[in-house]
Amino acid sequence: MALLVRRDRSGLLHIVDLTRHAKEIRPAHLPFRRMNNTAFVVIAILTLAGALAAATLQKLMHAALSFAVTFVGIAAFFFLLGAEFVGLVQVFVYIGAVAVLIVFTILLTRRDVEKDRGFNWSGVVVAIAMFGGLIWAILKTQSLSMAAPEIPALTVKRIGEVLMTSYVWPLQCVGLLLTAALIGALILVMQSPARETRALPNQIRCAMTPTLQLFLIVSAALFCIGLLAALSRRHAIFILIGIEIMLAAANLNFIAFWRFSPEPHQPTGVMIAIFSIAIAAAEAAVGLALVISVYRHYRTTNVDQLDQLKG
Repeated sequence: MALLVRRDRSGLLHIVDLTRHAKEIRPAHLPFRRMNNTAFVVIAILTLAGALAAATLQKLMHAALSFAVTFVGIAAFFFLLGAEFVGLVQVFVYIGAVAVLIVFTILLTRRDVEKDRGFNWSGVVVAIAMFGGLIWAILKTQSLSMAAPEIPALTVKRIGEVLMTSYVWPLQCVGLLLTAALIGALILVMQSPARETRALPNQIRCAMTPTLQLFLIVSAALFCIGLLAALSRRHAIFILIGIEIMLAAANLNFIAFWRFSPEPHQPTGVMIAIFSIAIAAAEAAVGLALVISVYRHYRTTNVDQLDQLKG
């Protein structure tokens, strides 16, 4: 029985028997499964297209923008997997910091951008062979065709408790690493250039429809695209972009295995992904500082023309 309020003059209250209208009253039907599938396909296309553009475009500025789009897609995957905090960290660190550092490095080495036309096709062969081997291994493993179990919402409070209890020493080590990377990057960038430049000859979450196998396939494709950029491009910034894409693919693996694990209440994969993002940010800062330092001394960022390091 239900008591309804009427607004007409015939009566203020009206009693409705819900059992008589049981067939007519239905819960709202939302195609949640279809929404998950559609979101996965859209995010996968966006991420892989951005990564491929970052690895193959000739202009560095366009590659940097594609790099940012790639990491937006990876952050969207983290949201889809239920690791919203890691997705926000990904956006703040990579798009708010690393992508900006890459843009500034491109502007500081802009005179050398037009000289980079080298492309190593053997890297394409290696990347395709690696992708084929990974896809074969993923498709052959039948245990990966599983749906994600229902888990409690991973809150920031829970992540903070785990960081301050089980992972307090790794957290301190990562903090020291970031401090050392910041100091090292400042020292490298602030070094005065040589007087003479020399020319020489980088709550409860419902079970998801996309399986672990699909996430691993996307991660394998991302890893191989990063490998393609690292092996085939000659510009140091392109190599660094490829390495960052490979590390992001590994982080996607960590989050996916955590989400589909039999015991997802232990956020081990989330903690590893957070530490990996922090270490990758430190590596990017030091790597870009090295690129600027090398360009100041040798006026080139082509790795084929650098055969020695001299302090």
